[in-house]
Amino acid sequence: MNVKDPINLMVYSPAGHGKTVLLGSGVGDARICPMLFLDFESGKMSIKSKIRVVSLDQLKDGSKPTINKIDVVEIHDWEDYEVVGDYLASVEHPYKTIAIDSLSEVNYMNMEGAIENGKRARPSTHDADIAEMQDYLRSYAQMRRLIRFYRDLPLHTIFSASAEIVNDPGAKRERMWPLLNGKLRFEVPGLVDILGYLAVVGEGDELERWLLTQPTDTHEAKDRTEGGKLGSHIVNPTLPKIFDLIYGEEKKHAPAES
Repeated sequence: MNVKDPINLMVYSPAGHGKTVLLGSGVGDARICPMLFLDFESGKMSIKSKIRVVSLDQLKDGSKPTINKIDVVEIHDWEDYEVVGDYLASVEHPYKTIAIDSLSEVNYMNMEGAIENGKRARPSTHDADIAEMQDYLRSYAQMRRLIRFYRDLPLHTIFSASAEIVNDPGAKRERMWPLLNGKLRFEVPGLVDILGYLAVVGEGDELERWLLTQPTDTHEAKDRTEGGKLGSHIVNPTLPKIFDLIYGEEKKHAPAES
């Protein structure tokens, strides 16, 4: 299925801030679902009632999704992303949104694979546990290619990532960025239209979650929508709320183009 004017969004935060809950908040919204959720973190408990786990074989055999459940494919290795990518690119499928949870874990997996390939190629010189520059370069190229591939599908694409405080070479101070290796973390804002940091604000009964969509002194964020439709932040964000702000509520039930 081809989606008109698709969104590509990355949400990042420390563990426990609600990234997976946000990714699962589009259930029942015809603009967003059917959704395909690629899970490498095994962190589905927070949205257990909203999902249906399907295998790669079931996906390829034409499993029939609905808007009332998210189809979750459990990812075990790098090749699984390639299998799903081939399916989405070459088959007439019903999905409107693809979600990848989380790029940080995918990056770890990919880096381990790069080290293993390096050890096989240079068994006498490659350290068994320490990555070499060639490993970093290979992993960087593969991760960048993965993000661009899924971003360029005619679907809404949502990535999640963990967060870390690093020395920002542009701002010359420490700031929060997506947890990704090396320069990839600094290139992510240029690869997506929206980069949001999911913050937890307040405590107790007054606790809220804010999706920061504009950069601050302490956090990286970005909103490339016309006129910055998401504002500086969204209080207690959901995917339908984000879609309302970008597309307008009048398009809430408009079908995607196929």
